Amino acid sequence: MENSISLVAFLVKNYHETGNERFLEKVNLILNYLKERGVVGDGPV
Repeated sequence: MENSISLVAFLVKNYHETGNERFLEKVNLILNYLKERGVVGDGPV
């Protein structure tokens, strides 16, 4: 799980730096995958 969270943090950082929504789309894909498997909850974003 730590690697997944690190990847999400990396993608969010890149989104903030570039404004490229492709990074945000990848974050949503990863978070949805992790939620489906019960690794992360549905907390506020």
